[in-house]
Amino acid sequence: MGAVKLIFKDIVGKSSEDSRIKLNHLEKALSGEAAKVIDEKTINDGNYERAWQLLSERYDNKRRMVDLHISGLLNLKKVNEESYVGLRGLVESVESHVENLKYLGEKFTGLSCAMVIHLIANALDIETKKLWEASVPTNELPDFAMDVTCFVYREITGRIPSVYFDTSKWNLPDKSMLADPYFNNPSCVDILLGMDCLSEIMVSGSVKLAKTLPMMTDTHFGWAIGGRVVELHKAR
Repeated sequence: MGAVKLIFKDIVGKSSEDSRIKLNHLEKALSGEAAKVIDEKTINDGNYERAWQLLSERYDNKRRMVDLHISGLLNLKKVNEESYVGLRGLVESVESHVENLKYLGEKFTGLSCAMVIHLIANALDIETKKLWEASVPTNELPDFAMDVTCFVYREITGRIPSVYFDTSKWNLPDKSMLADPYFNNPSCVDILLGMDCLSEIMVSGSVKLAKTLPMMTDTHFGWAIGGRVVELHKAR
């Protein structure tokens, strides 16, 4: 339950509200398996303390929670077709399990990182996995790492780019070599890195695709496309 538990306990648990009202708040805050933990008698009795006890017995068990998140990683939902939505769901699922395991004191280094990468790769759709395999050197493991200080916002900016544009006539490298193979499709910005990170990210330099096209910059993440597109072609 982690940080959410502490916040709820401070705001609701320590309030002077009636037990039934507290229980009502608690029920509304629960979903999925957690919502099924509180039995009907406890609900009918309006017994907030008992409900909290049941949840604590179930979710304050560190070993059980670690097992649940490891099981979640081992049973990632496979992305069946090339899809931004499916890929985003996979990433969010992995991030959730990994962050919860870190919160529980588990460290991700060496073998554990390699195993998570293996599990993610096996959950990818066939086409995306091919692109990923083609982008990874066969005789070495990725070793790029960078420490950043992050500020978390609900939304960084609107979708970028604002509209879809056709790149079929652009002289681009293979998709597997691009930092974002779908850079021409409007999508959310997950992380915005400042100029202070640029020197660490860049590998060699930049190449101008054409006079009216953006720049292509070689980075540790692959070729990044950035700049102004003079003519945007909406998808038909």
